[in-house]
Amino acid sequence: MKRWALLLCCVLSLEGAWRESRSVTLEKDELEQIEIKSDYSTREFVFRWTLYTDDTLVVLSRLDRRVTQHMLRRNHANQSYRVMLAVPEGRKMRVPYLLVRFSEFDASTQRASFDIFLFDDEQEIVWEYERRDE
Repeated sequence: MKRWALLLCCVLSLEGAWRESRSVTLEKDELEQIEIKSDYSTREFVFRWTLYTDDTLVVLSRLDRRVTQHMLRRNHANQSYRVMLAVPEGRKMRVPYLLVRFSEFDASTQRASFDIFLFDDEQEIVWEYERRDE
């Protein structure tokens, strides 16, 4: 376990340091809602997990109207996904993004844990959280 945490820190340090992070534990179909605010817009990022089988977690997420599905595995190369919060423009190649990482599944409680990292070099983004059931 310690090796994976060290490896994650090394990978994240190569990409630049995250500005903020948050851990969350969700039951099946429980929504995590994050309001993303910047100078030019307010957007909504929502995700939930729908299935855990064969050590694989199926996650649905939505940013604005764009829906995506991800299959994540703990301690695997495919344990996280990136959510771009802006489009690269001109000389600005590093845009703000979220990294959602699947960290644990508790079979006894049927709850999945995630770590969410905000990468934002220029501190353009403010995020707020709200949990809700749909």
